[in-house]
Amino acid sequence: MTEVLPSTILALIAAGSLVFGSAIPTLPLLRTRLFANRLSLLIGFSAGLMLATALHELLPASLEANPHYAMWGASLGFLSLYIAERWTHFHACRHLHCEVEDDAAPPPVHTHDHVHGHSHGSTHGHADTMALVGMSIHNFADGLTIAAAFAVSHTIGAIVVSAVVLHQTAAGLSLSAIMLRLGRSHRRVLIATTIVASFIVAGALFYFWVVPVGETVQGFILGIAAGSFLYVAACDLLPEAHAADEGWTITSMTIVGWGFALLVKQFLEPGGH
Repeated sequence: MTEVLPSTILALIAAGSLVFGSAIPTLPLLRTRLFANRLSLLIGFSAGLMLATALHELLPASLEANPHYAMWGASLGFLSLYIAERWTHFHACRHLHCEVEDDAAPPPVHTHDHVHGHSHGSTHGHADTMALVGMSIHNFADGLTIAAAFAVSHTIGAIVVSAVVLHQTAAGLSLSAIMLRLGRSHRRVLIATTIVASFIVAGALFYFWVVPVGETVQGFILGIAAGSFLYVAACDLLPEAHAADEGWTITSMTIVGWGFALLVKQFLEPGGH
Protein backbone atom coordinates (compact mmCIF):
# COMPACT_ATOMS: atom_id res chain seq x y z
CA MET A 1 0.00 0.00 0.00
CA THR A 2 3.05 2.27 0.12
CA GLU A 3 2.56 2.90 -3.60
CA VAL A 4 -0.96 4.33 -3.24
CA LEU A 5 0.04 7.98 -2.83
CA PRO A 6 2.62 8.23 -5.64
CA SER A 7 0.37 6.27 -8.01
CA THR A 8 -2.54 8.58 -7.18
CA ILE A 9 -0.37 11.65 -7.80
CA LEU A 10 0.71 10.24 -11.17
CA ALA A 11 -2.92 9.50 -12.03
CA LEU A 12 -3.81 13.11 -11.14
CA ILE A 13 -1.07 14.35 -13.47
CA ALA A 14 -2.43 12.18 -16.27
CA ALA A 15 -5.96 13.44 -15.56
CA GLY A 16 -4.71 17.02 -15.63
CA SER A 17 -3.18 16.46 -19.08
CA LEU A 18 -6.63 15.51 -20.42
CA VAL A 19 -8.17 18.70 -19.03
CA PHE A 20 -5.26 20.74 -20.40
CA GLY A 21 -5.75 19.20 -23.83
CA SER A 22 -9.43 20.06 -23.73
CA ALA A 23 -8.58 23.71 -22.99
CA ILE A 24 -6.24 24.07 -25.97
CA PRO A 25 -8.96 24.94 -28.54
CA THR A 26 -10.09 27.82 -26.30
CA LEU A 27 -6.62 29.44 -26.29
CA PRO A 28 -6.14 31.81 -29.27
CA LEU A 29 -2.36 31.42 -29.31
CA LEU A 30 -2.64 27.64 -29.69
CA ARG A 31 -5.71 27.43 -31.91
CA THR A 32 -3.79 27.77 -35.16
CA ARG A 33 -3.00 25.64 -38.17
CA LEU A 34 0.65 25.66 -37.10
CA PHE A 35 -0.26 24.05 -33.79
CA ALA A 36 -2.48 21.50 -35.54
CA ASN A 37 0.48 20.44 -37.68
CA ARG A 38 2.65 20.14 -34.58
CA LEU A 39 -0.11 18.10 -32.95
CA SER A 40 0.36 15.41 -35.60
CA LEU A 41 4.01 15.18 -34.59
CA LEU A 42 3.01 14.86 -30.94
CA ILE A 43 0.53 12.10 -31.78
CA GLY A 44 3.17 10.23 -33.80
CA PHE A 45 5.67 10.51 -30.95
CA SER A 46 3.03 9.32 -28.49
CA ALA A 47 2.21 6.33 -30.70
CA GLY A 48 5.84 5.23 -30.80
CA LEU A 49 6.16 5.68 -27.05
CA MET A 50 3.04 3.60 -26.38
CA LEU A 51 4.07 0.82 -28.77
CA ALA A 52 7.52 0.53 -27.21
CA THR A 53 6.03 0.64 -23.70
CA ALA A 54 3.61 -2.17 -24.54
CA LEU A 55 6.15 -4.42 -26.26
CA HIS A 56 9.28 -3.78 -24.18
CA GLU A 57 7.83 -3.07 -20.74
CA LEU A 58 4.24 -4.10 -20.12
CA LEU A 59 4.17 -7.43 -21.95
CA PRO A 60 7.48 -8.72 -20.50
CA ALA A 61 6.43 -7.69 -16.98
CA SER A 62 3.03 -9.31 -17.49
CA LEU A 63 4.52 -12.57 -18.74
CA GLU A 64 6.96 -12.67 -15.85
CA ALA A 65 4.24 -12.17 -13.25
CA ASN A 66 1.58 -14.37 -14.85
CA PRO A 67 2.85 -16.47 -17.78
CA HIS A 68 -0.39 -18.45 -18.08
CA TYR A 69 -2.86 -15.58 -18.41
CA ALA A 70 -0.75 -12.60 -19.52
CA MET A 71 -1.71 -12.95 -23.18
CA TRP A 72 -5.36 -13.48 -22.24
CA GLY A 73 -5.14 -10.13 -20.49
CA ALA A 74 -3.54 -8.55 -23.56
CA SER A 75 -6.33 -9.94 -25.76
CA LEU A 76 -8.96 -8.62 -23.34
CA GLY A 77 -7.33 -5.16 -23.27
CA PHE A 78 -7.22 -4.93 -27.07
CA LEU A 79 -10.71 -6.30 -27.74
CA SER A 80 -12.43 -4.41 -24.92
CA LEU A 81 -11.21 -1.04 -26.24
CA TYR A 82 -12.14 -2.03 -29.78
CA ILE A 83 -15.67 -3.01 -28.74
CA ALA A 84 -16.08 0.06 -26.51
CA GLU A 85 -14.92 2.33 -29.31
CA ARG A 86 -17.27 0.78 -31.85
CA TRP A 87 -20.11 0.99 -29.35
CA THR A 88 -19.52 4.66 -28.63
CA HIS A 89 -18.64 5.55 -32.24
CA PHE A 90 -15.60 7.53 -31.09
CA HIS A 91 -12.42 7.17 -33.10
CA ALA A 92 -10.02 10.03 -32.43
CA CYS A 93 -12.47 12.61 -33.80
CA ARG A 94 -11.93 11.68 -37.46
CA HIS A 95 -15.55 10.71 -38.15
CA LEU A 96 -16.78 14.20 -37.25
CA HIS A 97 -14.03 16.14 -39.08
CA CYS A 98 -13.07 18.11 -35.98
CA GLU A 99 -10.60 20.57 -37.45
CA VAL A 100 -9.97 22.66 -34.35
CA GLU A 101 -7.90 25.19 -36.24
CA ASP A 102 -10.85 26.22 -38.40
CA ASP A 103 -12.05 29.37 -36.69
CA ALA A 104 -14.36 30.17 -39.56
CA ALA A 105 -16.36 26.97 -39.27
CA PRO A 106 -20.09 27.69 -39.12
CA PRO A 107 -21.99 26.80 -35.98
CA PRO A 108 -23.85 23.50 -36.03
CA VAL A 109 -27.34 23.59 -37.44
CA HIS A 110 -29.91 22.05 -35.14
CA THR A 111 -32.51 20.43 -37.33
CA HIS A 112 -35.66 18.69 -36.23
CA ASP A 113 -36.79 15.97 -38.59
CA HIS A 114 -40.17 14.94 -37.26
CA VAL A 115 -40.85 12.77 -40.26
CA HIS A 116 -37.83 10.51 -40.17
CA GLY A 117 -37.16 10.81 -36.45
CA HIS A 118 -33.36 10.85 -36.71
CA SER A 119 -31.47 13.29 -38.85
CA HIS A 120 -27.76 13.56 -39.52
CA GLY A 121 -27.62 16.51 -37.12
CA SER A 122 -29.31 14.61 -34.32
CA THR A 123 -26.87 11.75 -34.70
CA HIS A 124 -23.99 14.15 -34.27
CA GLY A 125 -25.84 15.76 -31.38
CA HIS A 126 -25.23 12.63 -29.32
CA ALA A 127 -21.65 12.19 -30.51
CA ASP A 128 -20.07 14.06 -27.63
CA THR A 129 -21.96 11.99 -25.05
CA MET A 130 -20.84 8.76 -26.69
CA ALA A 131 -17.29 10.04 -26.93
CA LEU A 132 -17.28 10.93 -23.23
CA VAL A 133 -18.57 7.46 -22.30
CA GLY A 134 -15.92 5.81 -24.44
CA MET A 135 -13.11 7.90 -22.98
CA SER A 136 -14.34 7.25 -19.43
CA ILE A 137 -14.03 3.49 -20.01
CA HIS A 138 -10.61 3.97 -21.51
CA ASN A 139 -9.45 6.28 -18.74
CA PHE A 140 -10.43 3.81 -16.04
CA ALA A 141 -8.16 1.28 -17.75
CA ASP A 142 -5.38 3.89 -17.89
CA GLY A 143 -5.69 4.40 -14.12
CA LEU A 144 -5.35 0.65 -13.54
CA THR A 145 -2.34 0.63 -15.84
CA ILE A 146 -0.57 3.45 -14.01
CA ALA A 147 -1.08 1.83 -10.61
CA ALA A 148 -0.07 -1.67 -11.73
CA ALA A 149 2.98 -0.45 -13.65
CA PHE A 150 4.25 1.73 -10.81
CA ALA A 151 3.75 -1.13 -8.33
CA VAL A 152 5.94 -3.41 -10.47
CA SER A 153 8.69 -0.92 -11.22
CA HIS A 154 9.18 2.81 -10.88
CA THR A 155 10.90 2.72 -14.28
CA ILE A 156 7.92 1.11 -15.97
CA GLY A 157 5.63 3.48 -14.09
CA ALA A 158 7.53 6.53 -15.35
CA ILE A 159 7.40 5.36 -18.95
CA VAL A 160 3.72 4.45 -18.72
CA VAL A 161 2.80 7.84 -17.24
CA SER A 162 4.75 9.63 -19.99
CA ALA A 163 2.82 7.70 -22.64
CA VAL A 164 -0.53 8.26 -20.92
CA VAL A 165 0.07 12.01 -20.46
CA LEU A 166 0.87 12.53 -24.14
CA HIS A 167 -2.07 10.43 -25.26
CA GLN A 168 -4.49 12.12 -22.84
CA THR A 169 -3.44 15.57 -24.06
CA ALA A 170 -4.31 14.61 -27.63
CA ALA A 171 -7.53 12.90 -26.49
CA GLY A 172 -8.59 16.00 -24.56
CA LEU A 173 -8.10 18.09 -27.68
CA SER A 174 -10.27 15.70 -29.71
CA LEU A 175 -13.05 15.64 -27.11
CA SER A 176 -13.02 19.41 -26.85
CA ALA A 177 -13.13 19.77 -30.63
CA ILE A 178 -16.14 17.47 -30.86
CA MET A 179 -18.06 19.38 -28.20
CA LEU A 180 -17.20 22.84 -29.51
CA ARG A 181 -18.23 21.89 -33.04
CA LEU A 182 -21.56 20.76 -31.61
CA GLY A 183 -22.08 24.16 -29.99
CA ARG A 184 -21.21 23.29 -26.38
CA SER A 185 -19.90 26.10 -24.20
CA HIS A 186 -16.30 26.25 -23.02
CA ARG A 187 -17.50 25.83 -19.44
CA ARG A 188 -19.40 22.68 -20.33
CA VAL A 189 -16.36 21.30 -22.16
CA LEU A 190 -14.11 21.77 -19.13
CA ILE A 191 -16.66 20.29 -16.71
CA ALA A 192 -17.25 17.26 -18.92
CA THR A 193 -13.57 16.55 -19.53
CA THR A 194 -12.79 16.97 -15.82
CA ILE A 195 -15.39 14.32 -15.00
CA VAL A 196 -13.98 12.01 -17.68
CA ALA A 197 -10.43 12.64 -16.41
CA SER A 198 -11.48 11.64 -12.88
CA PHE A 199 -11.89 8.06 -14.10
CA ILE A 200 -8.10 7.83 -14.36
CA VAL A 201 -7.80 8.49 -10.64
CA ALA A 202 -10.72 6.14 -9.96
CA GLY A 203 -8.93 3.37 -11.86
CA ALA A 204 -5.74 3.83 -9.85
CA LEU A 205 -7.62 3.77 -6.53
CA PHE A 206 -9.66 0.76 -7.68
CA TYR A 207 -6.42 -1.14 -8.22
CA PHE A 208 -5.31 -0.68 -4.62
CA TRP A 209 -8.60 -0.66 -2.71
CA VAL A 210 -10.84 -3.09 -4.62
CA VAL A 211 -8.71 -5.52 -6.63
CA PRO A 212 -6.97 -8.21 -4.52
CA VAL A 213 -3.49 -7.17 -5.60
CA GLY A 214 -1.24 -10.19 -5.99
CA GLU A 215 1.37 -11.22 -8.52
CA THR A 216 -1.16 -13.19 -10.59
CA VAL A 217 -3.71 -10.36 -10.74
CA GLN A 218 -0.98 -7.82 -11.32
CA GLY A 219 0.34 -9.78 -14.30
CA PHE A 220 -3.15 -10.05 -15.79
CA ILE A 221 -3.76 -6.29 -15.41
CA LEU A 222 -0.41 -5.50 -17.01
CA GLY A 223 -1.47 -7.75 -19.90
CA ILE A 224 -4.69 -5.75 -20.24
CA ALA A 225 -2.61 -2.57 -20.22
CA ALA A 226 -0.32 -3.89 -22.95
CA GLY A 227 -3.27 -4.80 -25.15
CA SER A 228 -4.93 -1.43 -24.64
CA PHE A 229 -1.68 0.43 -25.41
CA LEU A 230 -1.26 -1.58 -28.61
CA TYR A 231 -4.81 -0.79 -29.68
CA VAL A 232 -4.61 2.93 -28.94
CA ALA A 233 -1.25 3.33 -30.68
CA ALA A 234 -1.95 1.21 -33.75
CA CYS A 235 -5.67 1.86 -34.30
CA ASP A 236 -6.14 5.40 -32.98
CA LEU A 237 -2.95 7.42 -32.85
CA LEU A 238 -1.07 6.31 -35.97
CA PRO A 239 -4.06 6.65 -38.35
CA GLU A 240 -4.87 10.04 -36.81
CA ALA A 241 -1.28 11.26 -37.16
CA HIS A 242 -0.98 10.09 -40.77
CA ALA A 243 -4.34 11.60 -41.71
CA ALA A 244 -2.58 14.97 -41.86
CA ASP A 245 0.82 13.81 -43.10
CA GLU A 246 1.43 10.73 -45.25
CA GLY A 247 5.16 11.44 -45.55
CA TRP A 248 8.12 10.36 -43.49
CA THR A 249 7.82 13.12 -40.89
CA ILE A 250 5.28 11.29 -38.73
CA THR A 251 7.08 7.99 -39.25
CA SER A 252 10.29 9.57 -38.00
CA MET A 253 8.56 10.99 -34.92
CA THR A 254 7.05 7.57 -34.19
CA ILE A 255 10.51 6.01 -34.28
CA VAL A 256 11.81 8.82 -32.05
CA GLY A 257 9.04 8.10 -29.55
CA TRP A 258 9.93 4.41 -29.61
CA GLY A 259 13.60 5.22 -29.06
CA PHE A 260 12.75 7.61 -26.23
CA ALA A 261 11.00 4.82 -24.32
CA LEU A 262 14.03 2.54 -24.74
CA LEU A 263 16.41 5.31 -23.62
CA VAL A 264 14.36 6.00 -20.49
CA LYS A 265 14.47 2.30 -19.68
CA GLN A 266 18.22 2.16 -20.28
CA PHE A 267 18.99 5.11 -17.98
CA LEU A 268 16.50 4.34 -15.21
CA GLU A 269 16.50 0.55 -15.05
CA PRO A 270 19.93 0.09 -13.37
CA GLY A 271 18.64 2.12 -10.42
CA GLY A 272 16.23 -0.63 -9.49
CA HIS A 273 12.55 -0.42 -8.55
